[in-house]
Amino acid sequence: MKTAQIGTVMKIPMRAGAALALVAAMSTASSAHAASPDIVVSPGELTVTHPMGEASQATFTVTNSSAAARRVTVSEATGTFTIQGAAEVQGAAAVPAKVVPAEGGWHRLADTKAAAQAEAMAEAAAAPWVDVAAYPIPIMDNLMAVHEGKVYSVAGVTKSAMTAAGYVYDPSAKAWAAIAPLAKPREKPAGAFIDGKLYVVGGWAETGGPAADVEVFDPATGAWSKAAPNPEPLAASAAAVVDGKLYVVGGCDDGYCGSTTVQSYDPKTDAWTAKAAYPQEISWQSCGTIAGKIYCAGGLSDDAGVTANLHVYDPATNSWTALAPMPTALWGSGYAAAGGQLLVSGGSTAEGLTNVGFRFDPQTSSWTPLPNSSQLLRRGGSACGFYRVGGSTGDFTGVTVAEVLPGYDACGDDVPWLSADPVQLDLQPGQTQTVTVTMDSAGVAQPGTFTAALRISSDAGDVVDPVKVTMIVEAPARWGKLSGVVTRASCAGGTPLEGATVVVTSGGVTEVLKTGPDGGYALWLDKHQSPVTVIASSDGWRADTAEVKIKKGEGATASFKLNPYPACR
Repeated sequence: MKTAQIGTVMKIPMRAGAALALVAAMSTASSAHAASPDIVVSPGELTVTHPMGEASQATFTVTNSSAAARRVTVSEATGTFTIQGAAEVQGAAAVPAKVVPAEGGWHRLADTKAAAQAEAMAEAAAAPWVDVAAYPIPIMDNLMAVHEGKVYSVAGVTKSAMTAAGYVYDPSAKAWAAIAPLAKPREKPAGAFIDGKLYVVGGWAETGGPAADVEVFDPATGAWSKAAPNPEPLAASAAAVVDGKLYVVGGCDDGYCGSTTVQSYDPKTDAWTAKAAYPQEISWQSCGTIAGKIYCAGGLSDDAGVTANLHVYDPATNSWTALAPMPTALWGSGYAAAGGQLLVSGGSTAEGLTNVGFRFDPQTSSWTPLPNSSQLLRRGGSACGFYRVGGSTGDFTGVTVAEVLPGYDACGDDVPWLSADPVQLDLQPGQTQTVTVTMDSAGVAQPGTFTAALRISSDAGDVVDPVKVTMIVEAPARWGKLSGVVTRASCAGGTPLEGATVVVTSGGVTEVLKTGPDGGYALWLDKHQSPVTVIASSDGWRADTAEVKIKKGEGATASFKLNPYPACR
């Protein structure tokens, strides 16, 4: 077994081979400031390399340098995956960036409701964005969250009236189904799932001001219940979850948008706690949790207007820190934390509606473009996946548009190939204890580089940098790599076709891939699966087929130029 290491690494005997399947991108861990001198971790990085199907162990030590006893907890944070022999694809989409002036603004539905207008006509999703089943009603200002692979959307505004309706989308059935409505309609609430239940807080009530009631939906029973009311309710806030607690950041009251208020709700005690104020008055911002910290970007206030600023909150120190601002100031965007990055798409600039998007990576502390959407919408719902549902073109009608950007469904902190032992350490002053980390590739489906992190926290709130973990999995000698690029035919521009579906079939085993922003795809296969049938297709394009032989240790190529349907004239 080959190993490249930082720290101590030990072999583990060969495990059973992995079944062929796609591996989704995973999220990344990072630390925003210096570690506490009281808890010392060494080394801060572990790297192993081994053949596919094998496992390795590495160790790090934790030392309590304080004068008091400490209980230290070790927890996982998901990372990234890069297939062997291919760099991660970055870049913007083929759809050009747009900014279109729009009427309306960021305040609530007026007491004197405008007459309902016809739903805005939406364009078909542009690759790599993919259309999903239309929402059952026109919607905007809705709350969305993901639980066990299903997408929930509740509340909002439909045809210039607030709604209490809720629906759940099942990706396997490709359909929405109604769930029990909230007790009362509300507009632009915040919330998230905690321990299998959806907590809905704030949002404007029909009476005008933000709703103090907190409603809790249990998918297991299909019923709503009540939790402790919010002492400082706001609307158009952003919410994120850290360590089982809901954090609600900023928002609008009845007549003013922009607040520095940050609150935390603990379901275990059914109690609210005020937290460190946001560094500026904010509402309509984009927030998400990455490696135990909350990242918030963009947003606006009535006084200061739209901002591009980014701040990170560390619950351990109850403090906010400024980071690199977004390339464009946005508010009312779709957003989620997925794949270890904060995703922000669409919404409005100071000039009008836009379709641009960006992603922030805490490891590099930098922003890169997301593929542009074909939709020009703001004030819709969004969730990890990366789903965007509903929105407004400037009025209070709402739309039924629903789309997803594939590849961003790594939403949690469970890392299936990683484990640590022990995960709880009771350390006396001066005591050092060793933690053994196992990195097991038996369950992974493709060779490549897997990253993750182990978060270190203590009962005294010590700030400790996470231990970075990298597992490099080498392909078996008998495997070969299939890759290719899907492009539009020359009569249709000849450009890469992002989001195209590539189906690889051999011996009754089928794998379904999506092309990246450069139109490329890649998959490692056993030579015994040769030959394979490869089919490339995309909505609005004629499918094409190729048969390819896989040779051990070699690359095989199947590229396609798809003709549009109807054909070019």
